[in-house]
Amino acid sequence: VGAQLSKSSEVYGILSCEEGSLCRLVNTLADGDDLGDGESGGRRELELGKMVIAPDIPIEVRVYEKTGAGMGWHIDDIIYHPEQIEVVFTLENTSDCCTMWQPHDQPLPSSQQMSNNDDHDSRREHPKYELQSTQTTPNSALIIKAGGVEHKVSPLTVGKRTILKMAFVRELAVMDESMEGHASHHNKKKAQRRSKSGKGVDTMKRR
Repeated sequence: VGAQLSKSSEVYGILSCEEGSLCRLVNTLADGDDLGDGESGGRRELELGKMVIAPDIPIEVRVYEKTGAGMGWHIDDIIYHPEQIEVVFTLENTSDCCTMWQPHDQPLPSSQQMSNNDDHDSRREHPKYELQSTQTTPNSALIIKAGGVEHKVSPLTVGKRTILKMAFVRELAVMDESMEGHASHHNKKKAQRRSKSGKGVDTMKRR
């Protein structure tokens, strides 16, 4: 189940507050990552302003409670230049879902190491390949740069997982023209839900 937060809601205001703990954390990590590169490009990113809630990407509330609910291996699309920072904030988690990711410096096992029956996902979860994994806890944030590490959420078998999904961008970041439809799609669906429900908070959609 999923929904979008209204920009006029109190929760949206807290999450987008520049002095809030989440916003300050994202800025600290983003600034350190850019400066750590030791390149002029990283410093130019800092000149594009602070990290703020992406104006064209809604904050989503997602509830995973149906058996099998999860997310397959993927890399987050780069929607802005410089890249946006994706944040998953956990509100509740009594599930057995694990967030898994693959270190940049570790190659997948070669096809010669796999049997003919192994699929693409099996290669990633092969015993010879060391995955990083965590079960997110309430009031914790998972922060990933778009276009970065490949990651997944394992299928749910028990319990319930509720998260807020959002993105942060530099104040002067520019949206990739090829991704404008991505943001328009979100906003169009949001407007349709509001017109049907007649309420400021979007109605739930089944995931």
